[in-house]
Amino acid sequence: MTTLITLPVLGYVLLTASNESMSPGKAPLFVIASLICALFVAGISGFLKPAAIGLFWSGMLAGIYGGWRLQQGGRLRQVALSPPLMVLVVLTFIHWFLFQNAEYFKWDEFSHWGLVVRDMLGHDTLYGPDSSVAFLNYPPAIPLWNYFVTLNLGYSEGATYTAQFVVLIAALLPLLDRLNWRDTPAVVAATLTMLFLLSVLGHGWASLYVDHVVAALFLGVILVQLNDEPSVRQTFLLLPPLVVLALVKDVGIYFAACGGLFVLVRFFCTRNISAGLAILLTIMTMATPLLASGLWSARQTMVGVTEEARKLDAATGIQTTLGLDIDPAREPVLSRFAEVLFAQQTGSDEMSIRYNEFSYPLTSEYSKSLQPSAVGWGLIALLMFAGAFWLAPDKRRQVTATALFMFGTTLLYLGLLLCLYLFIFPERAGLNLVSYVRYANIVLLPLIGIAFAVHLPNFSGGHRASHWIPPALATLLYVLSPPYLPALYKKPWKQPFRHQFAPIAEYVLSNTAPGDKILVDIAREAQFYRMMIAHDLSPAVSHFNLEPPGDLTPDALTELLTPYRFVIFTRLDQPLARLVISFIPEAEMPDVLGTLFRIELGADGLQLHPIDPNSKQVTDD
Repeated sequence: MTTLITLPVLGYVLLTASNESMSPGKAPLFVIASLICALFVAGISGFLKPAAIGLFWSGMLAGIYGGWRLQQGGRLRQVALSPPLMVLVVLTFIHWFLFQNAEYFKWDEFSHWGLVVRDMLGHDTLYGPDSSVAFLNYPPAIPLWNYFVTLNLGYSEGATYTAQFVVLIAALLPLLDRLNWRDTPAVVAATLTMLFLLSVLGHGWASLYVDHVVAALFLGVILVQLNDEPSVRQTFLLLPPLVVLALVKDVGIYFAACGGLFVLVRFFCTRNISAGLAILLTIMTMATPLLASGLWSARQTMVGVTEEARKLDAATGIQTTLGLDIDPAREPVLSRFAEVLFAQQTGSDEMSIRYNEFSYPLTSEYSKSLQPSAVGWGLIALLMFAGAFWLAPDKRRQVTATALFMFGTTLLYLGLLLCLYLFIFPERAGLNLVSYVRYANIVLLPLIGIAFAVHLPNFSGGHRASHWIPPALATLLYVLSPPYLPALYKKPWKQPFRHQFAPIAEYVLSNTAPGDKILVDIAREAQFYRMMIAHDLSPAVSHFNLEPPGDLTPDALTELLTPYRFVIFTRLDQPLARLVISFIPEAEMPDVLGTLFRIELGADGLQLHPIDPNSKQVTDD
């Protein structure tokens, strides 16, 4: 049961609490980020599986020891029943109950984020060129965590959803830091706001997309800083979350830099330290995430991964941007971007789920008038910060500095996003502002989260209105942008093709080994089907022949099939069927369509040997 993943996490949390080194609200973020960093190092070093198993059971032992120490000090009940840990456990159980049988249904879950987990489970190593993974340069932080969970607790698509949900909640738990059950209204309001942020400004409760993971981690880093006086120790403890930010997605490097900058500026403005220590902290905070990202790139290069041919050089884009040399064909991007900033709703609803990706031609399909746009959310955040400034006079300096930082981060990010559409994306994608909603929400989620947090008693200093303002703000958020509730109780659209293909996938996986290369002959138009096939046949490696059969000769078919270990045909015309049959030994003649053939090249030339659907002939290299 995937909910058991909370046990090793809580075990490490209890250990940190027994040393009084970190509060229960901050510890889950630090623990999960540290585990991902450890898994990353182990994966780079080639010891991923033993490290994953060892870290899991070490967490169990840490919990026993930490719990014993807390019991000796009379603090076990206080820590174990604290609001952050109770919220983590309860929400994880609810999520598992709702989504334990969920199935993937979005494009990127098949093309990458779900696929890499299956590939890593099959090979017990980080993904490389000998896999079906297409986007081999995508960073591995979240796949590593999902591997860690499913390796130890069993794989299912619902299990990966719950594993990722735990990361999201842990990143947002600092909202509850230092709150106790006497602050129940604030605890309930903060919990509801956490769920609101994920449901409306994220990808919902069940998704393997990582944009909202970046947003939640960045929010967590800022929240940790707001609730404590800066210290050298705290700066060190924030390094794992900053590193993980850079290893979730490339845009995470920007947010890791902004988070590190916030840490440093706040530290230098409140503490008198030596120049040497200042330089050391600056180098560590700003360079460590870049070092981790560079280490990942170096690893991929070392195992033979090359940059995708379509991936443009970022430096060229920046140079063009600085020269303000806009292609006339892209000039509509400026007006369209301004239009969506002011008018396009960013909250999730049935349309955003159905279409998966925002595109400018779909703007008319989003018709909920109350849903705020990016500018609308910015005005809401401004009013929330202004309220905190007025209600908490002794916190005005902190509120002002935090608001300026968050708005500066937001505006710079949106400016960079505009540059991507103008100069980096392919022309059609740039003109259509592809994925604008989910990209904009990466920065809007932490903006609203921080604007809400400064009203909580643990951040505001407990001013006279701190007990009723958070519930009022949480209610206002739900009124302004109601979450799409059917996503919580209604199963996503099923993919009928997957259920039709499932017997074939089971048949193929029963008769192949991880890494076996399978050629799938399929129509070029079936692009989404190809993604699902590659996912469902992993950890075997799928390649696709997309060209129509045409007038293939025996030599041409031999050349086509020679690099592969297996082939399966999903389309056949009569000439191709006759040609394929000529390669099959007469005594083994099956129905050609949908049969898995083992490819053998011997003295008599190439032969195709059908695999009996009832057999379990897993091959050995």
